Amino acid sequence: MRIIVLIGILAVLFSCNESKSSKALEAMPKDKFIEVLTDVRLLEGAYTVKYQSIDSSAGALQEYYAQVFQKHQISRKQFEDAFVMYQLEPKLMEEAEDSVLQRLQRMSEETSENLQK
Repeated sequence: MRIIVLIGILAVLFSCNESKSSKALEAMPKDKFIEVLTDVRLLEGAYTVKYQSIDSSAGALQEYYAQVFQKHQISRKQFEDAFVMYQLEPKLMEEAEDSVLQRLQRMSEETSENLQK
């Protein structure tokens, strides 16, 4: 009897975990989320270098965010909702952030190579 209860509890736990993952992926597929997040990180990095901080209420920054979301044909709300869903699933968010970091490192290396030519 205990084994049946234990199996039932484990099944519920695994189904809840899978539900979170699928909600994150339904909000925005991982590849698309990584593409958008890469552009958002580039924007925030450039803005920080220029202004020494990120003030998300700044008008110019809002316009740049709008351009990023327009480029990817999504709304700000879609990105924010997906971001929240990915944050609720730490493993998926870590994978996405790692992929963004790898993309940014490749971009940096390519830029350095092009400058040396």
